[in-house]
Amino acid sequence: SLLDCSLRGVTVLSSTSVSELAGVGLHGLVISSGEIRRVQQGAFGDVASTLLALGLPNNQLPSVPTEALTRLSYLDRLDLSNNKIHTLDPNSFKGIRNLTYLDISDNQLTDISADSFKPLVKLNTLRLRGNLLKEAHMLRDLDLSGNALEGPVGPTTVPALSCASLAQLTSLTHLDLSHNFLRSLSAEPLKSLSQLSCLLLHDNDISMIDDGALAMHKDLTRFTIEGTLLNAAYNLRSLSAEPLKSLSQLSCLLLHDNDISMIDDEALAMHKDLTRFTIEGTLLNAAYNLRSLSAEPLKSLSQL
Repeated sequence: SLLDCSLRGVTVLSSTSVSELAGVGLHGLVISSGEIRRVQQGAFGDVASTLLALGLPNNQLPSVPTEALTRLSYLDRLDLSNNKIHTLDPNSFKGIRNLTYLDISDNQLTDISADSFKPLVKLNTLRLRGNLLKEAHMLRDLDLSGNALEGPVGPTTVPALSCASLAQLTSLTHLDLSHNFLRSLSAEPLKSLSQLSCLLLHDNDISMIDDGALAMHKDLTRFTIEGTLLNAAYNLRSLSAEPLKSLSQLSCLLLHDNDISMIDDEALAMHKDLTRFTIEGTLLNAAYNLRSLSAEPLKSLSQL
């Protein structure tokens, strides 16, 4: 069973807040008031033996309510989105070792300690969208869109983008770095992510993609780099064959809202399974708008 509560005027969840739910076999609980700032130790003790999913979104929590969560040993999903959480430390998630899904989107995160997620040995989905992060690291599905990541996608981006840290993320399949301030994509930081099937880089300042940046990603099916709206000087201006030649499984390639003025004849030759390809809307700088499109780049796209 699932209970979704919208409360008014509640700033503290006490140890007796859900005591009336004891014994009802509650599996999911969502509590929002827009004002909750504190959750006392033992607040969920009466439902700890059955609770699998807990949501405390749209509140005013300044930190993870660790002491209230430690007894929830069966918890599988935790939603702390839209709060005021600033930092995560090695004790933030102690005791909830069965968690597989964690949403901390739209908080005020600026710092994540190195061992913050160490207790979460089963975690496979982490939502960090809409925070203030300049550095971060993780997982299988990693969403870092809408942060303040800047510079090249390289050794100083995600998690400081240390290549050594990324080398451990061999299960990562989905990486979202959209809506940041990244300027280039090189081969080194992504070379260990051999399982990557989705790479989202749209709405950045990308101006360069190294030839070998995507060479190892033969399973990549979705790659977006459209909408470089932040700085016209950095817009992508040409598409050559080399960066894309290894992506034989690619089915979606979005390049619209850039300054692309040239597509090499062989750029799309290997992508016979491409079903979606966009290049419209070069609105930032009319001088670089696409001026001609010959048959050669598109002739192999029989599924388009």
